[in-house]
Amino acid sequence: MKKLLCCLLLALLLVGCSARPPEKEETGISLDKQDTGTVEETPEKPDKRTIKRPDRDIDRKPDNDTEDKQKEKEKEKSDKNMDFFGSSDVKYFVQHESGINEEYNPVLQMQKNGRFKLLANLYEGMGFISGSYEDQGSYILFVVTNIEFVGFAGDDLIFFTMSYEKSTLKVTSITTSSGKDAIGITYVGSSFVMTGKPSHFDNPKGLI
Repeated sequence: MKKLLCCLLLALLLVGCSARPPEKEETGISLDKQDTGTVEETPEKPDKRTIKRPDRDIDRKPDNDTEDKQKEKEKEKSDKNMDFFGSSDVKYFVQHESGINEEYNPVLQMQKNGRFKLLANLYEGMGFISGSYEDQGSYILFVVTNIEFVGFAGDDLIFFTMSYEKSTLKVTSITTSSGKDAIGITYVGSSFVMTGKPSHFDNPKGLI
């Protein structure tokens, strides 16, 4: 009997020892669960990156600022054009050439509504050219729509440009279908000075 009791006790001890290892494995599993918990916290980093995206959109605002600046420049150009005329609707500019009587000086009439009329000296007489003009900022573009003479330099005029400084207009380019850069005695570089209405503009001598 004693031997049987000893055997039973040994068996119970062996069973108890064999039952302990699973407890260690369970603790190992709980540690793994904690590790997975720490891994779940890492996805917060991508959220921080998405928060930075609005900053990039804010950087695009200068594009709108440049558009506003361009609009302001355009307004300044129109304001300068208004200052060019002041309260008057018409301005006159005369090309003074040495050795030529005043009644034969070329005259440029500019109207506030964007129309112009040029009385040109064609050496053998005077002739009118008319059309429209537009302020391009650094220069004024004159587009010809009507020429009242034929057979003289400038009868094939398409357009010409002039720069403006204070009260003086200066011819910067002349474009004709023949390639000649002259309108009678008016060439590239000729200057027209602002003045009152010349007496010979309405009734020019030697009108062709």
